[in-house]
Amino acid sequence: YKYVLKKAYANPKHSAMIGDRYFTDIVGAKKCGFKLVIKTKPLLAHTEPIHLKAIRKIEQAYVKFRNIQRRF
Repeated sequence: YKYVLKKAYANPKHSAMIGDRYFTDIVGAKKCGFKLVIKTKPLLAHTEPIHLKAIRKIEQAYVKFRNIQRRF
């Protein structure tokens, strides 16, 4: 995130991150200072490899366990 922001001369406070993975997209953007972070559903979930589907299940369980679904 920091690399892209620097290359684009962008300020994370004035940028948005849209992603479908909690640990990589949402947490990463928040750590870099993005104020607007939007979590979406995967665009091509039916074609994802099985290991990504398993990771998504772990992420969903973690978010539900920590009750952080609506905080980002």
